[in-house]
Amino acid sequence: MIPSDKRLDIQMFPQQVLDLHTEVRRHPDLMRKLHDQENKDVYIQILEIATHCEIAVAGTFTHQDMLDLCTMLTKKLYSMRSIIVLPTTH
Repeated sequence: MIPSDKRLDIQMFPQQVLDLHTEVRRHPDLMRKLHDQENKDVYIQILEIATHCEIAVAGTFTHQDMLDLCTMLTKKLYSMRSIIVLPTTH
């Protein structure tokens, strides 16, 4: 139980980061790269994803810029998914 004089501050990841995480899990080669990356800082991981997507990132980013980048990377990864088409049998 938390003492009444202590406040618990819970911060959730923004939806854009959660969406990116969900999409990354559909890319085993990228998952391996992220696993092998020694620095597990979320910003370094996002930059690693950008590199995988061949998107150059430079400069100073605001919080909103990072969220927009996450959205862009999610869309790019989605477009990079392999599609398997199976013939129908009649």
